[in-house]
Amino acid sequence: MLKKTARVATRIARATTTVMGLAIMLALVLGVSTTAIGATGGNFILGKSSNAGKQTSLVGNVVDITHSALMIKNGKGGSALELRVVDPDTTDPALKDVPPMKVDSQAKVTNLNVDEIDGKDSADFYAAGSKVANANHADSASSAQFAYNANTLNGKQSSDFAPRAVEPWHVIGTANEPGFQNGWTNFDPSGWSLTTAAFYKDPYGVVHLKGGVKGGTVSHTGSGIIFSLPYGYGPEQDEVQAVLSNDALGRVTVERGSSTSDGRTVGWVYAAPPSNSAWVSLDGITFRAAGP
Repeated sequence: MLKKTARVATRIARATTTVMGLAIMLALVLGVSTTAIGATGGNFILGKSSNAGKQTSLVGNVVDITHSALMIKNGKGGSALELRVVDPDTTDPALKDVPPMKVDSQAKVTNLNVDEIDGKDSADFYAAGSKVANANHADSASSAQFAYNANTLNGKQSSDFAPRAVEPWHVIGTANEPGFQNGWTNFDPSGWSLTTAAFYKDPYGVVHLKGGVKGGTVSHTGSGIIFSLPYGYGPEQDEVQAVLSNDALGRVTVERGSSTSDGRTVGWVYAAPPSNSAWVSLDGITFRAAGP
């Protein structure tokens, strides 16, 4: 009888030990009690819902920049991470004003594909190389009737650009152009085809002279003037130019005259010694005009 009682007591002790061991294991894995699973202060259980009233932090000390402190991977095809804010979950996302995520870096996130930028859908932006509405008309417009309203182009005034058309030659002695003075006239001997005396200003403000003249007075004074240049065509300072005259070295002086308030000047073209009145060439004479 005593032996039988001892065997029963031994079985009860073994069973108690097994139950207590299992209880301890569950407490370690599931928390102190099953009613506290996933609650504040409890353990985070995979595959279970968790509820916390305070912030949960994970601080890693991973030195290798090619690895993250936390990696979440779903190998079955679904999303690896889902972030939600504001209850209930059925609330329209457009009505939620709480960001689902915060970051403290402006570094580029590789392969991040977003649905909106600053609340705008991708359809609200023009793709690179595309044209805005009505821009197709600018490709074939016959005239830019409103372009004159633009104040500058890329920060530059219209006067900073050369006009497409170059002004024609102003031929001396023709209608509405300066005339010859002091007996000078075009030099055009029989059998030759020399250019007539003329001038023009190019888009960059440089005045060009051409032609051959003859028969006038050679002088440093006003009596040596061949013709005058109108306002805007005179030089900033007097110009002394070496020329060919009667197959020898000659001299032509372009003298600065009176000026307007904006700095434009008139000019006088002189035939000065050692030029020869038999003929003087003006071909190749250039100078920068004064003023704008």
